[in-house]
Amino acid sequence: MLALIQKVSYIVKGYIVNNIHYKEEVFVMKSVKVNYKKLFFYIIVLLAIFSWLECFASDKKSYKVTWVDDGDTVVMSNGQRVRYIGINTPEVAHKDQKAEPFGNKASEYNKTLVLNLKVELERGKKQFDRYGRMLGYLFLKDGTFVNARLLKKGYAYCLYVKPNVKYAKLFLETQQEAMKKRVGIWHKFRETGKTYIGNQKSMRFHALTCPYGSKTGKRNRVRFSRKWEAFYKGYSPCKHCLGKEPLTE
Repeated sequence: MLALIQKVSYIVKGYIVNNIHYKEEVFVMKSVKVNYKKLFFYIIVLLAIFSWLECFASDKKSYKVTWVDDGDTVVMSNGQRVRYIGINTPEVAHKDQKAEPFGNKASEYNKTLVLNLKVELERGKKQFDRYGRMLGYLFLKDGTFVNARLLKKGYAYCLYVKPNVKYAKLFLETQQEAMKKRVGIWHKFRETGKTYIGNQKSMRFHALTCPYGSKTGKRNRVRFSRKWEAFYKGYSPCKHCLGKEPLTE
C-alpha cells in the first residue's frame, strides 16, 4: 500500500515539475502530453484506500446506546441500528403479533444492560443483514460481553450464521450452562415429543414435514428425538416450520 501511495505521489510530483514552470510570478503550462488516464486512475485508487482505512482502521468503536428495540437489537448514538451477532431472543409484540414468552423480559434485561450507556461495538465479518442493520458484538466498559450475558441469563439461544462465528464456541458453552441451570427460557422449556431433522451445515433443525429440512443431504443430516437435544448441540429452530412454536410455557 505504501508503494502505491509513493507511486501516486511521484506521478503527481512529476506532473507538476515537468509540466509547470515559474515565469514572472505566473505559472505557465508546458505543451507536453500527459497521461491523464493513468494519473486519474491512481488518484481514485488512493482515495478508495483512504476511505477503506477510515472505515476499518479499528475493529471496535465506542457509541452510546440511545434506544433498545428488543432483546437483541439496539440503536446507537450515530443512528445505526445494531443486531447482536450469534444469538436470538424471543420476539416482543409487533403490530398484530403478540409478544413471545420471555420476549418482554429479554427486552427489559437488555435495557438494564446497555440503555444510555457507552459501549464498544465490534463488527462482524459480514457487517449488515438484509434489513440494513449492522451486525455486531457489544461490550460494556467493565468488559461485560453483552451477547454472551443474554445467553448466560437464559434470555437468548445461539444463532449460528456464517461468516460471523468468531465467538460461536463461547456462545454454545454459555448456553449449555444456562440450560443445565434451567434459567430463563430453559426453566419451563416446552417439549413436543416430536422428532426433528438437523442440518449440520446451516446449524438449523426442522420439523419432519418441513420442505427445507427434507432438502438436507444425508451427509449433513442428523436426527434429534428431542428439541432440547438440538438446542444443546447449538442448533436453532427453522423460522419457517418452527418459528411460531413457543420455546417455553
